[in-house]
Amino acid sequence: MSSASRCTTSAFLLTSKPTSIELWVWVVTFSVEADGSYKGLVQRKKMLIVTARGGSYPKDTPYHACDLQQPYLRLIFGFMGITDIEVFYADNLMGGEEARSQDLADAQAALQAGGSR
Repeated sequence: MSSASRCTTSAFLLTSKPTSIELWVWVVTFSVEADGSYKGLVQRKKMLIVTARGGSYPKDTPYHACDLQQPYLRLIFGFMGITDIEVFYADNLMGGEEARSQDLADAQAALQAGGSR
């Protein structure tokens, strides 16, 4: 992993942590330093996370507190040492056709622009 330029995984986050993510924790893992602190073994890597969700959890709304997906992924991969993380969202996929189409178009545009929404 430390010499890889790109790694890909997928995960279904709904009711528990997925095996594919847990595998990353145990395979890629971390070291324990002499002072007892932990150090992630994946340093100076950039991560791109693309999520697909049925709903939407925009900032500055009460629903944002329900977004457990992004904080969990940032925590787990940050523990391994990956801190340069960019997240792209395809939300509202269980919404009506118009909302779903608009959000997919927004996600594709954000990915092409190279910036997160």
